[in-house]
Amino acid sequence: MTCDHDCEPEVVLTPDLPHYGKQICPRCKAFLKWVPKPDSDASKYRRPESHRELVARYSTGKCQSCQYPADKLPGRQVLEAHHLVPYEAGGSDERDNILILCTGCHRLEHLKRNYFRPPLD
Repeated sequence: MTCDHDCEPEVVLTPDLPHYGKQICPRCKAFLKWVPKPDSDASKYRRPESHRELVARYSTGKCQSCQYPADKLPGRQVLEAHHLVPYEAGGSDERDNILILCTGCHRLEHLKRNYFRPPLD
């Protein structure tokens, strides 16, 4: 949404929402856009370098689940390395234990692991 006012947008933090904050017009209070967490924020998630190296090593340029090409992923989605057997359960960085997934499919795999699969022994 936009408004016709020529003024500097105001950022309103939204701690009760999954978004960091939102930009609004200070005059009419119209919502302008969501604001991501700034890079300077210490709590911002940063993907480990080792995971980026796994993507570089094993990626074919698309998500192994939905087959979406990396250069066409929406928003700020990227390809990510997913361990089929997690490190804490004895998993490794070998190719047969790694899936290269887009952000959405990676989240879905963790949801399935946490809520729909029996725990690993």
